[in-house]
Amino acid sequence: MADCGINVLAQQGNRALVRVTCASCNDENLLQIIFQTEAEEEREPLFDEARPEVEAPITGDELLELHTVLAGHDGSLTDLFGKR
Repeated sequence: MADCGINVLAQQGNRALVRVTCASCNDENLLQIIFQTEAEEEREPLFDEARPEVEAPITGDELLELHTVLAGHDGSLTDLFGKR
């Protein structure tokens, strides 16, 4: 990670949103980082519900398709959801 580019995009309290860019392949990832103190480690988890089961993760192709749709859209968000 030493050679990777790390950009802090936003920070609020003990949370930060960062963009990490791989120095080797230029792959970019957004990460949410939550800073935790030793006292906080002993507390109950933030959520008592388990993560929902997902049939399949979003694929790279699906993400690219969404990007294409959003890039070509000129209108409101409700207009976008009305399209099929």
